Amino acid sequence: MISFLNLSKKKFAIYGLGQTGLSVIQYLKKKGANNLIVWDDYKSKQKITLKDFALKLDEVDFIVISPGININKSKFKKNLKKKQKKNNN
Repeated sequence: MISFLNLSKKKFAIYGLGQTGLSVIQYLKKKGANNLIVWDDYKSKQKITLKDFALKLDEVDFIVISPGININKSKFKKNLKKKQKKNNN
């Protein structure tokens, strides 16, 4: 649990805007997080481009991926795996 962190100073990426992604956004905003980038492969009205989302993944502190997303088949596979390796070291 990350409740002890000052969420207003953290950057979050939410990948997937189904029930899980929307719930995470609602929770984070309620806890003071205001630096969120979001992406959904099937939403037609994105506020960010595919390229920009991929680039910003390197800048975030936390990435929340909806359970239905297979990282290995994702458009962001390279970026997500790179971030995962960086966090595991």
